[in-house]
Amino acid sequence: MNATQLFLGDPAYWKAVQVYLSAMQALFGGWNVYVFGDREAIVQRVSPITQEKRFRVTLTEAGFRSLLDTAIANDLLTIQPPSRPGHPDEPMIQITLVNSQKESRMVSKWAGDKHEKFDAVSRLLFELTTRTQNLTPYHSGPYDWKVSPIEAHREE
Repeated sequence: MNATQLFLGDPAYWKAVQVYLSAMQALFGGWNVYVFGDREAIVQRVSPITQEKRFRVTLTEAGFRSLLDTAIANDLLTIQPPSRPGHPDEPMIQITLVNSQKESRMVSKWAGDKHEKFDAVSRLLFELTTRTQNLTPYHSGPYDWKVSPIEAHREE
């Protein structure tokens, strides 16, 4: 059993697990992807002029399980990408796991760095962004750094 598997705990409690990806850059915007244990995902696209669009995507049970299995298979929480200063305008990609006890752990790397194990997990999260191409956003407007789609998900 590896560190990520220990952190996530018993699959019987994975309905309370959450996975977040942030790939934001202050001038150019980026993506936030929030995946919840009920298999709902909120994909947030932030444009360079600080406008956002939020989309809802539902994962299949197999898709959600595959995401967590990939994190475990690559022992996401033990990944230590090289530390370096970022290049101008280069986003930091962060993946955060939240277990059923609401404990969170984050792993990050610069977008320009290749890291096979990190990239295996982030690729699955970025795939959710492509599923929004033909969807109508459920929210559009100014991007507010203080308002989180996580809170919106909890209120529903």
